[in-house]
Amino acid sequence: VNGAWTQIDCSLGTFVDSYLEYLLKAYFIFYDDDLLVMFNALWSSFWYHLNDKHGYNSTWYTQVRLDTGELTSVWHDTFASFFPGLLTLTGNMRLSTTYLDSMIAGIVQRYTFMPESFDLHTMRPVPDHKQYFLRPEFVESLYYVYAVTRD
Repeated sequence: VNGAWTQIDCSLGTFVDSYLEYLLKAYFIFYDDDLLVMFNALWSSFWYHLNDKHGYNSTWYTQVRLDTGELTSVWHDTFASFFPGLLTLTGNMRLSTTYLDSMIAGIVQRYTFMPESFDLHTMRPVPDHKQYFLRPEFVESLYYVYAVTRD
């Protein structure tokens, strides 16, 4: 182990979704300000580097290289479906409902499911990733938003 990063692509979904979510949930449980500081630092980096930096609608988050910030993918993966729920926990209902509504209108209503990977450029499931593994992220977000808005 040399401390070097092994995954240089950074996105809102795979490889970071749980970490970001657990930082905030652990803060709520333990009231440890260090957890909130880490969450805020990561969240602000996501907002700056992944959101709308490359000309896409600010509803969606892209994938970039960790070392250069260069765009590597315009895919939305199913793990990113946790994000509206997380935004709800932060109290940011405008972003939460906008992101959730975009997923429902842009993906779920068109395909009746949340594909594993979705190309934001073509607005179609990624051909080799059309499977659906019944992941809980989307349903959890629906629950959190509904619990707050009753809509």
